Amino acid sequence: NEVLTKAFFARKSFKIPMYASICSMAANFIMLFALRSSLSIGLIALASGIASAVGCVISYLAMLNSDKVLFTLSDGFAIFKMLISAAVMGVCVYFVSGLLDGTLVKLIVGVGTGALVYFVLCALTRLDEAKYVMDRLLKKEK
Repeated sequence: NEVLTKAFFARKSFKIPMYASICSMAANFIMLFALRSSLSIGLIALASGIASAVGCVISYLAMLNSDKVLFTLSDGFAIFKMLISAAVMGVCVYFVSGLLDGTLVKLIVGVGTGALVYFVLCALTRLDEAKYVMDRLLKKEK
């Protein structure tokens, strides 16, 4: 979202980022209000993430209607693969942390599990970024 906002600012277009931010804040408020009875830190983070995605989608759709496009179709597929990987990672971390006791243990195991699951899924979906990380870890020079 930050990249899209700066792209609009560079083009001296200030209204679209403002409208996207207003929609993002409204989405965040609506979700938090709807979830107020069972509000937890996880739900607050989820609502904030979804609200941020709403603002990003609005900015991106506005950018598509302009004469300049920031992302190609292959970029869209890569972002989709990353989102799927992140969603599966979140589910795995949620279930693993539910099996453990202790805040520090949950944190360490959760971060480790999340990083491992995300990287494996990115590698399985053949994201270029995962290949780059593997090459760097294995010290392959091109």
